[in-house]
Amino acid sequence: GFTSTPICSTDGIYYANRDTGQLYSTNLATGATTQIGWLTPTNTFVNNESYRGDVAVFSDGRMFTIGFDSAQTTGRLFSVDRSTATATLIATHPGYIFAGLEAASDGFLYAVSANSAQRGIYRIDPVSGVITTLFNTPFSYVGDIAQQGGNIFYATAWGNVAPITDGSSGHLIRIDMTAQTATDLGAIATDGGS
Repeated sequence: GFTSTPICSTDGIYYANRDTGQLYSTNLATGATTQIGWLTPTNTFVNNESYRGDVAVFSDGRMFTIGFDSAQTTGRLFSVDRSTATATLIATHPGYIFAGLEAASDGFLYAVSANSAQRGIYRIDPVSGVITTLFNTPFSYVGDIAQQGGNIFYATAWGNVAPITDGSSGHLIRIDMTAQTATDLGAIATDGGS
């Protein structure tokens, strides 16, 4: 199945990518799912690199994804052609490993860290790839981040990394960008998924 629940939609089409690098589209009206292709930019996403990164689509159709090297020490931001799945490297981010990516209404990308040492909320310029750390939280994130509206976002965090230690595989976290707070709303997955 899909891992890290990387999702987004635009124009009635839902997009998801697998941790192995395939990009899929699903027509929300018919339920028809199509494999678009592989995220295969030149000199990236090869051999044992991770495809765990999320995908995000702005309302104008621009798609982005994140990934990281096999050593899990360097994150990468790519733009993606939604029709071919071809990914183009925008920026390399040594020391940053992101789990979730959201194309927000303010024109920036927002990300949560998959690195338990970072535990932060980040804003990324989709043109330059420049990262701004917004604030740190106590949570280690897995899966997606999504904007509910305005400055309220939701993300999923590991249920087996302190301060959450109930052994579940995912908790829903409410993130208030204005107040710079992240609140655990409880377990949402207990079967190994997120």
